[in-house]
Amino acid sequence: MNVFSSLFNLPCTKATELVEKKNLVPLTKLEGFALKFHLSVCKACLNYQFQSECMERAIKKNMQQAVFPENGLVLSEQVKQRIAQALINTSI
Repeated sequence: MNVFSSLFNLPCTKATELVEKKNLVPLTKLEGFALKFHLSVCKACLNYQFQSECMERAIKKNMQQAVFPENGLVLSEQVKQRIAQALINTSI
């Protein structure tokens, strides 16, 4: 499948994956363009992005207020890096 075809035929499952990836790491230019195009024609994914951003803000706010180390609910840096790397390796 050529690049243009993959840009204009981005399925909703891939678009939502890119929405979540965007919360953690910057998207490549190609991923960003494909996501923007998809969101311009798909209201469901646009709503998903809005809800995801709201949840992300709420989670960050609550994490700042909570004392997670005492509860043992903190991911190690190694685990965080593995998650981020797995998301970076995900491509269109």
